[in-house]
Amino acid sequence: MAITITAPARISPSQYFRVLACPYQSLLASTPEARSLPGMFGSGGASEVGTVVHGMLKRSVATDLSDAVAFESVWQELLSEKEADLIRNGASHLVPLTYRANGYAVTKLLLSWHLAMMPKAAPFPGDSDIPFGAEKWLSDNSGSVGGIADLIRLGIDGPEIVDYKTGSIFQLNSNDEAEIKPVYSQQLQLYAALLHEQTGHFPAHLFLADLAGKEHEVEFTELGCLQLLSNARRLLTQMKAAVNAGNPESLAIPSQEQCRYCQVRPLCSPYNDWTEQLGA
Repeated sequence: MAITITAPARISPSQYFRVLACPYQSLLASTPEARSLPGMFGSGGASEVGTVVHGMLKRSVATDLSDAVAFESVWQELLSEKEADLIRNGASHLVPLTYRANGYAVTKLLLSWHLAMMPKAAPFPGDSDIPFGAEKWLSDNSGSVGGIADLIRLGIDGPEIVDYKTGSIFQLNSNDEAEIKPVYSQQLQLYAALLHEQTGHFPAHLFLADLAGKEHEVEFTELGCLQLLSNARRLLTQMKAAVNAGNPESLAIPSQEQCRYCQVRPLCSPYNDWTEQLGA
C-alpha cells in the first residue's frame, strides 16, 4: 500500500520526545492513511476530554471561570469544537463525549472545583519584550522549532513558563523514585530555549500544573535547553532529507519498547521486516 508521507514543516516542543524516539512513527501518524486505523482514537475518549480540560485551563487565564454559568458556557463551546473535530477525522463513535468518554463527569467536576478555588492571576506587564499571557507562540529564528506555550507569566524572579497537564506528570525511575516524565521536562526546556531565541531572555522558572491545582517545578540549565533546541533542528533536517530522498523508512527505530503500543504498526514496513528477522 502506497503511503502519502510529507516532510514536516517544523517540530513542536510537545512532539519532540516522540519524534526523537522514532521519527518514522511521527511521519506515519500524520498521514491520511493513519486516520482510518483502528486504535488511533483508542483512549475511550479520555484524551479528547483532556483536550477540552486543557483549553479550559488556558482560557481561565484571561476569563474568570469560577462562576458556574461562565464555566458551563465555555465548556460547551470547547466540547462542541472537539466533537466536530472528531467527526471530521472519522471518530464519530466517540460522539457525544458526554456519554462515550471514560470518566467524563468526574473529570468535569474536578476541573470546576479547581477553577472555583484558583486564585486570580496577576495582570501581565504591557511594556515588556516578553510575550506574557496565555497561549503564546514561540519559535526559533528559522521557524524549524515552534509551538504554543500555555502560559508565560511574571514571577518574583522574572518570567515563568507554565504548562498544564491533565494526566499523570510523574513516573517511577529505576530506583522506584517518582520523577517528572522526560517528555514533559524536555517540552518545557524547549519552550525556554525558544523564549531565549525570540527575546534574548531565559525564563526564571518552569512549571507543570496539574488538575489538582499543584505546580511542579522543572529544573533546567540554559546550556541544556540550547542543546535540546539544536537537537530538534538537526532532527528536522534529517527527517526532511530522508523524505525528499524517497527513503523515510530509514528513520524507523523498531524495538520492543517502541513498537509495543504503536498505533501505526500496520503501516510500518520496517516493523514488519524487524519482526520477520526476530522470527528467523
